[in-house]
Amino acid sequence: MKIHIGTFVALVLFLGTPLSFAGSELERARQMLQQLERDRSEAGKTHRQFTADEIEQRLIRIQRVVNQGILSLLNQTSPPARGQLEKSLWRMQGIPEGSTGPGLASVLSNETSGRRVFVVAYTLVGAIAMSRSWIGVFGSDESGGPFEVLASADNTLPNKTVAVELLGTPRRKGLVLLAYGVNWGDAHNRLTVIAYSFSGRRLEPIWSRADLPQGEVKTEDDKIKLTFLSSPLGPGHKSVHSVTQIYRHTPAGIRLESMHPVD
Repeated sequence: MKIHIGTFVALVLFLGTPLSFAGSELERARQMLQQLERDRSEAGKTHRQFTADEIEQRLIRIQRVVNQGILSLLNQTSPPARGQLEKSLWRMQGIPEGSTGPGLASVLSNETSGRRVFVVAYTLVGAIAMSRSWIGVFGSDESGGPFEVLASADNTLPNKTVAVELLGTPRRKGLVLLAYGVNWGDAHNRLTVIAYSFSGRRLEPIWSRADLPQGEVKTEDDKIKLTFLSSPLGPGHKSVHSVTQIYRHTPAGIRLESMHPVD
């Protein structure tokens, strides 16, 4: 089922469905998110408003618990598959099974430099128009020890949904990731896209486009296709039209290959 973004946020904030990982760090994180919403609701009854900084600090604490939960799952005797880990993160956030809506968690699995790595991106929603993003690469060190966080990008997509995809690369070493998200509660769903390179111990931003009105992104191997409105005024204005840009990842970086308006 598809859920409108506003309804989707409300479900994230208020859903309290029992989950299957009781006692785990992800269950604790779910409870902390629900407690944050209850505290905000109670504060509203006394006309006290939670500040953005208060919400931010609560989300940072929850983020630490989520990351520990991911590590606990990956370091089990039988670690979860990529899809299982992704579903666990969605359940932690209270997302109904089978729903289709803005991305709040995305997991990739790949092998680089002879090591299996998991790329995890998720968003923690603290209020209707406020969320915190985190993107990280989990893997073992060179000695083949337990999984750890090899690299991360902290809140580079603030107040946005988040998803990640692998981008084809002309180089065989390392990975290139494409992270993207749209902001909450805006009819134009302004899109931000960031490309990162990962060579072992750092996520390095190498290219980005920000706040594209009503933006959509598609990837195919080493190509990135962006479609967006030429102005945030929206459709119905004579001067506003859709624009499509095609970028390609080359040895010299991500380069614009073509651009044209869409009728």
